[in-house]
Amino acid sequence: VRFRATQLVSGCLKSLPEDFVLDEELYQNMLESMRQRAYDKVVATRVLALSALVRLQDPNAVEENEEDNTTTTACPVIKIMLDRLQNDSAKQVRRQALESIVICPQTIGPILARSRDKAHEVRVHCFEILQSRIEFRMLSVSQRVQLLTAGLRDREE
Repeated sequence: VRFRATQLVSGCLKSLPEDFVLDEELYQNMLESMRQRAYDKVVATRVLALSALVRLQDPNAVEENEEDNTTTTACPVIKIMLDRLQNDSAKQVRRQALESIVICPQTIGPILARSRDKAHEVRVHCFEILQSRIEFRMLSVSQRVQLLTAGLRDREE
């Protein structure tokens, strides 16, 4: 039932026009239900929940930390995506998080970290995402070196 309900919500969100704006109450309800499904015990349900959350991301929502002069994301959806990307035990969920997460300065570091993922499929998908969605000039020199080192040291394929 959880899987089918998540599938229905995902389908509804994907079928909405790009410029559609959700009512705040509906947004909060969907966010809370998909947050619960993103931590479900069934891998397929977690994958679908991340797929549904794509349309609810806001890369412009940032929090500035004045103590150390850094910014972090204030978007709860991106926080969920980052958590699943970094901490989920299932490679399918980490792969879906890579596919679904918006590219912004706050997400580039965790995306680059997946180039050293324990699962070969996730590492390959990380390089595919970086190739298709990131302008190489967006990365700092140290990030470029980190990415090239990870790619050249990979023993697979």
